[in-house]
Amino acid sequence: MNNVFILAALGFMLIYNLYFIKNIDYNYIKRLSYIVPFVLGAILFNLFFGGFIYDELLGEKNYTFLLLPFGGIGLTLYAYGFRTLLILRKSDNVNNVNPGSIDVINKWLIYLYVCDFASIILFGLIYF
Repeated sequence: MNNVFILAALGFMLIYNLYFIKNIDYNYIKRLSYIVPFVLGAILFNLFFGGFIYDELLGEKNYTFLLLPFGGIGLTLYAYGFRTLLILRKSDNVNNVNPGSIDVINKWLIYLYVCDFASIILFGLIYF
């Protein structure tokens, strides 16, 4: 059963990283408000899943809970960076930006903030 979880985590990481690479826009790479949360979100999310895979391979359950806030914070930073990219593209009048997608990401960011807060509280209750 552990192999199924490992393969699912590797598949999820692969898809996440492919979309990360697909959405890097070199026209805005010098804009720190876009690239810093985008890259940091990908790093934190990969650290979380790397810890999960490490735990599944060794049969331990320590790193998954230790890195639990990184999963939510990584997704939040990625979504924030992606929203910033869409806003930058919209300000430059790029044709393929749907204004409704920015509103959807803003709504999801509120839910992600709540999940981040909950994961940090859960982390604090477990380890302190």
